[in-house]
Amino acid sequence: MLENENTRLNNSVIDLKARSMRDNLLFFNIDEPTGEEKEDTTEIILALLEDKLEILNARNKDKKNVLRNTKKLRGTRNGVQEQFPEEIERERKKLYPVMKEARQAGKHACEIGS
Repeated sequence: MLENENTRLNNSVIDLKARSMRDNLLFFNIDEPTGEEKEDTTEIILALLEDKLEILNARNKDKKNVLRNTKKLRGTRNGVQEQFPEEIERERKKLYPVMKEARQAGKHACEIGS
């Protein structure tokens, strides 16, 4: 009984975390400014979106548009992905091989929410 309640509460916390991260994107391997330049993270990300992902008016960006264009980063060291709670990331990591295998078998496979 107590174990079931603990599991239910834990799942509720994970759901709340996921909802609060729903609109977040994580950006990886972004070069830091050199020398005396002041770091303006917003401007650095906007420049990446406009220059590398070719998103016009990046200040009005939306998550789906950014994710649709991330394929343009192939061959670079930069990366963008959705943010999820650690618990969900662990479960997704287990499912990636299944998705990859389905795609190799010619099936349409995508991540839920993509």
